[in-house]
Amino acid sequence: MAEMEFRAKDGNSYTIKIDDKGERIEVFLQGVNLGHILLERRCDPPIEPEHFYINDLALNKYRGKGLGEAALLFHINQFGVPILAAREHGPKREDGSHLIDDGVPFIRRMREKGIVCPEPEERD
Repeated sequence: MAEMEFRAKDGNSYTIKIDDKGERIEVFLQGVNLGHILLERRCDPPIEPEHFYINDLALNKYRGKGLGEAALLFHINQFGVPILAAREHGPKREDGSHLIDDGVPFIRRMREKGIVCPEPEERD
């Protein structure tokens, strides 16, 4: 398990933990689990290069502090593999994933910053 401390915009120090497979990122404040990001490692070369796909964003109660961005950057630094998410205005995928609520603007910002890659069919 990888772990880092992150000083958020609110001045608190949060602990971000990633499991060994890179499929679960958890955020803690003083030992209390505040939420998670669940990812699935996918690879189907040559059609689909290796990447992690975001299945669940569950940090919405703590938005605006930089925790989600820090967690995804930490994940990229640990695994060196791109991260993808559902299309912003797309239908539910076969796996049930789709963006809702605060996930839509969050993923949009992460794509603008180059942290989350666009879906393959969105790429130019």
